[in-house]
Amino acid sequence: FRFVPCQQTNFNCEIRPSQADTTNRLQRLRTHLISNSLFAYVIFSEDEHQSEYVQLYDERRAWISGFLGSAGTAVVTLNNAALWTDGRYWTQAEDELDCKNWYLMRQGQTDVPSITNWLSSQVNSTRPYNRVGVAAQFVSSDWWSSVNSVLNVNNASLVEVVELIDLIWQPPERPSPTFNAVNIHELKYTGISWEDKVKIIAEHVQTKKANAYVVTALDEIAWLFSLRGSDIPYNPFFKAYAIVYANQTTQLWMNQGQLTSAALTQLNKVNIRSYNSFLSDLNILANQNDISQIWISSSASQAIFSRIPVEKRLISSSPVEFTKAIKNPIEEKGMRDCGIRDGVARVRHLAWLENQINNNIFINETRAAEQLEHFQNEEDLFQTLSFDSISAFGSNAAIIHYSPKPQTAATITKNGLYLLDAGAQYLDCTTDVTRTHVFGTPTEEQKKAYTLVLQ
Repeated sequence: FRFVPCQQTNFNCEIRPSQADTTNRLQRLRTHLISNSLFAYVIFSEDEHQSEYVQLYDERRAWISGFLGSAGTAVVTLNNAALWTDGRYWTQAEDELDCKNWYLMRQGQTDVPSITNWLSSQVNSTRPYNRVGVAAQFVSSDWWSSVNSVLNVNNASLVEVVELIDLIWQPPERPSPTFNAVNIHELKYTGISWEDKVKIIAEHVQTKKANAYVVTALDEIAWLFSLRGSDIPYNPFFKAYAIVYANQTTQLWMNQGQLTSAALTQLNKVNIRSYNSFLSDLNILANQNDISQIWISSSASQAIFSRIPVEKRLISSSPVEFTKAIKNPIEEKGMRDCGIRDGVARVRHLAWLENQINNNIFINETRAAEQLEHFQNEEDLFQTLSFDSISAFGSNAAIIHYSPKPQTAATITKNGLYLLDAGAQYLDCTTDVTRTHVFGTPTEEQKKAYTLVLQ
């Protein structure tokens, strides 16, 4: 593949005030590439649990590149740096990516190579040019296997290393990790005790003739133990790993100090261990003679896969994922009640917005989003937003995953379409609602476009 830099992101592109300067960061990272005999290093957006949303502490890819979008993968070599992201974030990347030092790889465009093909075109069989470093806890085993097999053709390979960004991104520049209180999620919302959930999962483990199932996804752990936290933006989660054994015993790896007294009492049957000891504990468990099969999801990290001998790995879809997808009557009622309350907030917001516009009061995109959150917050059981609201007027609504900023937010008027994609976390459900509104008379073109979208 021939590398074709985009006009906006070659080394000679125009510098924008909104772009970060990552020169020093890249220099420091490359010293660690050299000391580890690496040609390249890959930095991912996800945390150890492959979460879409991560703590500020875990925004390693954003810090090294300057690009703040939630999806993207960065590769830094001894002499180049490139960021891959999809069409939802191209406009944002052009505003934020450090174009002095980075290439923008617009995934899906003609002549833009994949990460795998780009790396393959750059490596060779000579050390260090045959070594690509990856912190294995941040990438799925599927990704590792597919990329490594292609690199192997060129006598190169992926190498598991410590997270190099953590060596150069330090306080006070780096935010501290979040360890907020973890509370119980009451039975009146769950409809089933956590012990009964564990029993169901253990029965699945028995059916698979495995010894245990390793739970890695944060939403699955929160559901399984009927717990709720607030460490992850817009999500009621906390960092943890868990194992459910065929005999219905459980282990939980987390910061125990986060658990409230009620949560500690609820988990009195659970063996709670330090979060940081999980990988070493898993390795010890996997090498015990009485352990024959450990069930893991294909989405688990390469670090987890590598600590379980190949012959002891049982790779299959998560039993927690499909079990929690089947809602019981209490959960169904909660979803209906919650939808009504959130709907009330949306209707109040629309009435308020229409009144402001009709009275020639200027309301911009950010102000409109703030007012919706205000109405949602007045509803029972509201906790937080479920994502950053997409409040977009006119042409801004054509920008995928648009995020309005106070200094540039458009004013909402009668002469255009207003897109509002917003949601909230309540104790009994999560909402995510997208609607398109017009406060004047829609044009024929607008009506046609709206109808085509519905179709």
